[in-house]
Amino acid sequence: MTTRNEQSVETQEQAFLSKAADGYFERNYSPDNEHEKLKDDRIIRLHESLPLAPPKRMLEIGCLTGFRCELFRQKFGTKAYGVDPSGNAIEHGQRLYPDIQLDVGVVTQMPQYSEPFDCVVLGNFLYWVDRQSLFNAAAAIDAVLADKGILYLVDFDMAYPHKQIYHHQNGIHTYKMPHFKMFDWHPHYYIVHQTYYLDSDHTFELPRHDCTQITVLRKDCDQGFAQAPEKEG
Repeated sequence: MTTRNEQSVETQEQAFLSKAADGYFERNYSPDNEHEKLKDDRIIRLHESLPLAPPKRMLEIGCLTGFRCELFRQKFGTKAYGVDPSGNAIEHGQRLYPDIQLDVGVVTQMPQYSEPFDCVVLGNFLYWVDRQSLFNAAAAIDAVLADKGILYLVDFDMAYPHKQIYHHQNGIHTYKMPHFKMFDWHPHYYIVHQTYYLDSDHTFELPRHDCTQITVLRKDCDQGFAQAPEKEG
C-alpha cells in the first residue's frame, strides 16, 4: 500500500523529470545567456583563486546544458559529467558540448558511475528536493564524491527553514534552508570557503533568504576522527 509520504516524494521528483525542469530551462535559456556563462563562471573563478588542484573527474548535479562541465574540461583537462532532470537541457547540451557526458536524472536517481569524482558541483537545486528525500540526496552525493574531494554547494542563504509554493506548477513546493549543514555536521567534511555572489540584478538590498552563497567543502575521511588517547593504568 502506498503511503501519503511516498506519493508526495514521487510527485515532486516525477514532476521535475516530466515537466517542471523543462519549464525552468525554457524560461531561463538563451544563446546570449549561455555565451555569457561560458565567458565567466563563478565556480571556475573560485576554483582558480582558492587555489585548488585541477580535478581529474568532476560531476555537476543540476547542470542544465552542462556549460560548467565543458569549462572544467577546457580549462583543466577534466573528464566531466553532468546530470539534470530537464531532458530538453540535456539534449541541448549534448549538441553543444559533445566531449562531456550528460544524463537525465535527479540527485536520488543518478546513473551508475564507474568511480567517484574528486570534484562535485551542486547547482542551485537542493531547494527543490522533497524534504522526505533529503537524507537520500545527501547519501547519494557523498557516494559519488571521492575521499579528499571538493564539494561545491550553491544555495540560498537562510536564517531559518521555510517552504513556498512553486508558482510555476501546482503541487510543488520549494524548501529553503542552509543545505551545507547536511554535510558539515559530519567530521569527514569541513568548510574550505564560503562566499556570496552578485548578479547584475542581485544586490545586498535583497532579503537574506534571496541572497545566494557558494559553500566549498572538502571530504577527508582520514582526518575526521582523531585517535582518542589511551587510558592510563
